[in-house]
Amino acid sequence: SLKLLPERFSTLNENWEIYFGDMYVQTVDLPADINVGKDTTYFAVTQLPDTPNSYDHLLIRASLQDLTVYLDGEMIHQKINERGGYLRAPLTSSWELVYLPHNYQGKELTLQLRSETNAFAGTINPIHIGSADAMLFDMIKHQSLNFIVGLILFILAIVCLLIALSQRKFVDNRLLYLGLLSMTTSLWIFGESKLLQFIT
Repeated sequence: SLKLLPERFSTLNENWEIYFGDMYVQTVDLPADINVGKDTTYFAVTQLPDTPNSYDHLLIRASLQDLTVYLDGEMIHQKINERGGYLRAPLTSSWELVYLPHNYQGKELTLQLRSETNAFAGTINPIHIGSADAMLFDMIKHQSLNFIVGLILFILAIVCLLIALSQRKFVDNRLLYLGLLSMTTSLWIFGESKLLQFIT
């Protein structure tokens, strides 16, 4: 059964059929970890439920993966990581907000997934369906503490570094080291924050 949440969105995690090409492999509930290697393309298929028309977006997290979304065989969204070249952008995890056309209820939803890394090749994260603002608000609500801690550390780092660098003689470098440590820690916290994955 579909678990309805009060914030105008629902989970979409049950009864996903996994295919390699046309070959059916298994049915899973999300989150799932499929046994595949890197650079292997596979498909996850489900039928969209009879949710209200205001539930017009999907929220999907792609973990270092290429993601293409089809509705009844028609591509409605794609996120592909760059490949090749010396100046290629690094692999990123991201939140993908996918718009659903009107009258999507009952149609077949297909995710095409592929990753260059073995660690995330078979990862399928939980998926939500609902209004975009409600899902974004829920994400901020659950990730806000990490973001606030990282922001406080970042501001502390800037203050410490400015004070340390304003001193003409570096007799005592404790403030400099504290600032560098705070800066490194805050960047790590930001990097782990799923909010940044939504922004990027």
